[in-house]
Amino acid sequence: MQHISIFFSQLASIFMTTDYDYIICGAGCAGLSLAIRLADPEFSHRKVLILDKAPKNTNDRTWSFWAKSSEDRYTSIYARSWTQLVFHAPEFSVRERPFPYEYHTIHGIDFYNYCLEIIDKCPHIEFKVTAVEQVVDEGDFVTVRTEDASYRCTYVFDSIVRKYPKEENLFVWQHFLGWEVEFKDEVFDESTATFMDFRIHQEDETIFVYVLPYDKKKALIEVTFFSKEILEENEYEALLKPYVSKYYGDGYRTLRKELGAIPMTTASFGKGTPRVIPLGTNNGTVKPSTGYAFNRIQREVDILTDRIRKGRIKRVKPKRRFIAYDRTLLNVLISGKEEGRVVFSRLFKKNKVTSILKFLNEETNLLEETRIFSTLPFWSFLRAFARENVFQYTKTRTISLS
Repeated sequence: MQHISIFFSQLASIFMTTDYDYIICGAGCAGLSLAIRLADPEFSHRKVLILDKAPKNTNDRTWSFWAKSSEDRYTSIYARSWTQLVFHAPEFSVRERPFPYEYHTIHGIDFYNYCLEIIDKCPHIEFKVTAVEQVVDEGDFVTVRTEDASYRCTYVFDSIVRKYPKEENLFVWQHFLGWEVEFKDEVFDESTATFMDFRIHQEDETIFVYVLPYDKKKALIEVTFFSKEILEENEYEALLKPYVSKYYGDGYRTLRKELGAIPMTTASFGKGTPRVIPLGTNNGTVKPSTGYAFNRIQREVDILTDRIRKGRIKRVKPKRRFIAYDRTLLNVLISGKEEGRVVFSRLFKKNKVTSILKFLNEETNLLEETRIFSTLPFWSFLRAFARENVFQYTKTRTISLS
């Protein structure tokens, strides 16, 4: 009887299976960024399914990044752009125009609407709101089981993070609370974004404030931590409220709150298989040493789209030497060899902001990178580099250049 039951169960599964060429699991930044590339007419002969447990109709996050405006497809949905960046340390401040870069921010809801509007016009792409429960590489195809159905496809692009590798020594959270505030008076310089402000008590952690003015009265002000543990909301507020009062005053109202956490690590997330391709955060695409992801995700999906076009589909791996740099900085910060405030202060005091952004964008050459590292605490970084990239064999050492 048990064999008969299994037989009919398998038979039912076959009849409820829908065939697709590609299934994208997760409709976040990475999933939707890939989907709008696949919306191009050249892929119209491919059936694409997007699965996410949420309908993507809330303003649940903000993405900030720097880019050369002429290169970016999202200019129409920028909430705001800034031509100048400022860095504050207790002892000094740096204000520069990081040409050819500009700093931009995009609201989550605008990004979702932009992508979904493109997808809605494509009959070869479907979006279903349902939770993904299991993804199984069957060899010749992949089965994706959701809470209410089962689907079969040739490849899955999986952006859903199911487990964070917190057992990895080089793991910290970038966690934050942001307030979108509106003042009665004009208190902001709307041409300038505060990239990092370390004029705040560090509490044995790396803590800074980030300010994005939308106009002279309105801004997103965010306190950010690099640490192992995520805090309660009132603990962030205990630092954020006095900061706002000290530098901008008390005559404001809070329009929106943004509470979140981003993993910073070089450890692997999704393992992937030949037909299940990790994507976005699940592929470790978040910059391990800064938490920035938007630009890296766009670069990742551009490479992946080209591989789909050529029929050579495989995961996109990060550049090996930048992984080595990220491991080094994470070691310095986590081990306490140097305070984060000291490291970033020296970085911004001794280098042009444009050079720093180019380095963090992984667009520099070895000579430029050597110059930047020469401005940092030499012995601390040398010991960290040796420990993480010479003496200690890790999986990340096998990562190849993309």
